[in-house]
Amino acid sequence: MLKYRGDQSSVIIPKNVVLISDSVFWDCPEITHVEISDNVTDIGDQAFADCINLRSIYFSKNMSYIATRAFIRCSSITELTIPDNIVTIGEGAFFNCINLAVLNLPSSIRDIESYAFGKCHALVSVSIPEGVTRLHSNIFFQCFNLYSITLPSTLKYIDDREIDITAATTITADHDYWYPLVALFPCD
Repeated sequence: MLKYRGDQSSVIIPKNVVLISDSVFWDCPEITHVEISDNVTDIGDQAFADCINLRSIYFSKNMSYIATRAFIRCSSITELTIPDNIVTIGEGAFFNCINLAVLNLPSSIRDIESYAFGKCHALVSVSIPEGVTRLHSNIFFQCFNLYSITLPSTLKYIDDREIDITAATTITADHDYWYPLVALFPCD
């Protein structure tokens, strides 16, 4: 699929599509719901960028990666459940989804790239699932209302820059690897 030319509010990707190319649905304000058929294995960078009225997404069961900036600035998404088949969330995948308040991450997640949920101002609480070993820099950049984060016991490395959760009042980490957590706390 190369470029969407339509005005439907609900888009169902046909079963004969296996790849959604870069920017196919970029800036389609009429779209409120997307259903990505199970034949789709890849979505391109910025595939649904600036779909400002997109509220719900059904992901293909055959995708393992949510592409870089795939859903950037989809400001009407309020709740997001990433399915169990997703292993990696790309850089800035949900950046500036300002109304995203509920985020459910599956146990299949292993990698969350930089700025994945940056500027998701409505996020209040996040639990990073067991199995994640590394957090890239600024995954919660300017998430000013993110007050609680739970880190997995499998976490081994936090990139050299903070993950920017300066509003956090509760950080739960059930492991002995405390050194990188220093980056989480702002200095007065």
